[in-house]
Amino acid sequence: MTKEMIFERFKSRYIPVTESGCWLWIGATMTNGYGVMSLGKRFKKMLAHRYSYEQHRGPIPRGLGLDHLCRVHCCVNPYHAEPVSQRVNVLRGVGIPAQRKLQTHCIHGHEFTSENIRMRRGCRECRICTLEMKRKSYYRRTPEQRERINARRRKAPRLTVAQLKNVLEATP
Repeated sequence: MTKEMIFERFKSRYIPVTESGCWLWIGATMTNGYGVMSLGKRFKKMLAHRYSYEQHRGPIPRGLGLDHLCRVHCCVNPYHAEPVSQRVNVLRGVGIPAQRKLQTHCIHGHEFTSENIRMRRGCRECRICTLEMKRKSYYRRTPEQRERINARRRKAPRLTVAQLKNVLEATP
């Protein structure tokens, strides 16, 4: 199949919608709603919006994906797509990562500021809530358990930088 034939097949499988400007794909779609088309070669398939972008606007830069600015998955209008990184695409969306990025306060109402947050496993954590949780956990214990915890803390050797250097130099 020639490139012209593939392009003609592509043009026959979308409907332009004048109100929104979207070109709605009426061909085969994946389960997530994105259009997919065959390129004529055996088992060679391509996402329809990527094909459209490459035919009308040029190649997609390496390492970037296309973000649907109109938020319609079956739209193949190349002017409704923008090449962006995966991170930008996810944060522009409506999923959990995008919602968390917009969050300005923790669930207990403490503001997320540079002094009040710490990053843990890629997530922001409120320092005030963490300290409160540790305090409650500590005082739920019996006095004997608390004493054992404090004894372990006292026994742990605290080395200064100079002492640490001496230990490292002495080690063969």
